Amino acid sequence: MHTRSLNRAVGFIRHVVSMAATLLVVAFLLAAVSVHTELDTHRTAPAVGLGLRPAAFQATAQPPPIFAPIASVSADPPYQLVGHSVLLTAQIESGAPSDPYLLRIKDAAGNVVGECLSTAVCSHSVSQQTPGQQVYKAEIFKDGAVQPSVSTYKETVTWRRQLVLNVNARAVNNGGPTTLTATSDTDVEAPYYIQIYNAGTGGTRLGACRGTTCTHTYTQGGTTDYHFVAYIAKDTMTNPPADAQATSNELIVQNTVLR
Repeated sequence: MHTRSLNRAVGFIRHVVSMAATLLVVAFLLAAVSVHTELDTHRTAPAVGLGLRPAAFQATAQPPPIFAPIASVSADPPYQLVGHSVLLTAQIESGAPSDPYLLRIKDAAGNVVGECLSTAVCSHSVSQQTPGQQVYKAEIFKDGAVQPSVSTYKETVTWRRQLVLNVNARAVNNGGPTTLTATSDTDVEAPYYIQIYNAGTGGTRLGACRGTTCTHTYTQGGTTDYHFVAYIAKDTMTNPPADAQATSNELIVQNTVLR
């Protein structure tokens, strides 16, 4: 009887110890969760008193600015007879925007003479029925507005009557060759010629032709710029000819030196 009572007491004590141990474990786990939650709270909530902003509240870094585009327009030819066509070509040289956008060619009055959708090069032909000059520029139109441009290179086209003179390159290196083309709006017949002169070296005649065009390729040594002019006149070596029926625009071709 005594032994049975003793066993019951021991069993009761063991039960109490087991319950106490379980409670201690539960209390430890609850404390750990509480500390972890408090740390998270300090990590995510704004530290107003310190004037700091935790990572979750920091402003998002802005992407680097997109470079403004550089657009240009060229004319072929830049000198033309009245009523004949000139091919204008607009080009985005750098900084093209994302699609879609319009690459436009405008005249000095702001009229759109040509446009292309989402392309880096756009060409359009223009003509004029009266003598005079017209200035053209390229622009990029996107999202309902003209896009700002770092630099927009303009092109001037001159329409003339009777005779124009053009060149295949506006600049050459080290006196390299350049090809000149004089064009008349009438068929030049005897006793007249279309004559091309190098006006920068004492008026030397470079070539003479009959018909509507005259072409000459010229190579000049040294480093001076080229100066050219054309006439419709009788056969002569004098610049200008005494009986010139028409005079072209004067051309200056830059002669650069590569070192």
